[in-house]
Amino acid sequence: MLKVGLISAEFLPVWGGISSYSMNLCKGLADKVEFHVLTTSSALDHTSLSQEESRIIEKVKIHAISPAAGVALPSLRYQLALIRKLPKIIKENKLDLIHTTAPMSDHIFRMIGCKIPHVLTYHTTLLAQRQATSLSGIKFRDMHSSEKATLITYPFAKLIEQLSLARTRNIIAVSNTLTDELINGYKYKGKITVIHNGIDLDTFQPLEKQPNSIKRVIFISRLVAWKGPQTVIKAIPRVLQEHKDVVFVLAGAGDTEPWERMLNENGVPPDNYEFCYVNYGDMPQFYNSGDILILPSWLEGFPMCILEGMASGLPAIASNVGDVAFLVKDNETGYLIDKGDHDALATGLLRLLGDENLRNRMSQNAIDLVRSNYSAEVMGQRTFEVYQELMENN
Repeated sequence: MLKVGLISAEFLPVWGGISSYSMNLCKGLADKVEFHVLTTSSALDHTSLSQEESRIIEKVKIHAISPAAGVALPSLRYQLALIRKLPKIIKENKLDLIHTTAPMSDHIFRMIGCKIPHVLTYHTTLLAQRQATSLSGIKFRDMHSSEKATLITYPFAKLIEQLSLARTRNIIAVSNTLTDELINGYKYKGKITVIHNGIDLDTFQPLEKQPNSIKRVIFISRLVAWKGPQTVIKAIPRVLQEHKDVVFVLAGAGDTEPWERMLNENGVPPDNYEFCYVNYGDMPQFYNSGDILILPSWLEGFPMCILEGMASGLPAIASNVGDVAFLVKDNETGYLIDKGDHDALATGLLRLLGDENLRNRMSQNAIDLVRSNYSAEVMGQRTFEVYQELMENN
């Protein structure tokens, strides 16, 4: 069995794009790859995982190389621990290949001179994050600490990213849009394989719902400006003019104060919104508690939350960024909107809230699309083919 070192600072139960990607990859290749996940001590807490996720974790060898890191800022301790411990872990466990999930970790892998085959999965570029944060229109003082860090450290981080790309010869990109950016914006000359994200379809599926007159609109993401919570907030007043009992649920890590202030400034009653954080093991039930999923981001690759929500039966309204259009098909599985277009978001919500048959049709289309194309096993098999090619060419 192939032994792969998966370098991922984020791993379950901390949820986010990279941790979900890493978990789904472990599931998709559970019978073909022995994964050694180099992460933080947060991965040792399995209390919030589902039974299926715990079963997968049991097959994975966790190397907690540093204390748990917060979601907000990159963990310098983790990167320093990687420098110290990666060579020993490779040697002691006789790893065949290294798979990194971020440019900084990739650069460290190169810097310490490891000679085994290697691939880097790219989710988004620092340039794109910086541009999306700047275009969001949110004042610096109201930004999430991770966004402030992105803007402040951008010159240094960009240098690391460029050095990584200059030496990395094999990249997995999660979207075609990202591939174009790497080639045209960064002049990347190596090989890029586009592999869209996949999810655990045993975990994310429709559950039986109890009839409820109160409709719930779900926004699930970190509470950062480039994910578009301000677009959600600006759309709410128009929606409430026709549907006064709708509840908007903003779920994710981050400071709620700037967004609560904005809700108050837009005259949104407290009964029509709520903030929460959902443990990963509770997310299937959370999606099934909703009626519509929204993600009006300024930047995406191939978002896990849309995959998970659609697989759970939610029609989606999302910005036409990244490869979102592969999932959100206008008038079929939801509605695509332009970045920052709160009027279009409100229009889509009003259509769906006012037509149960339309919601049901789009719900079934969403389920069918994800289940037919975007399983963890499909993503895993395509990634395994990349592994095989790397081993053959080594």
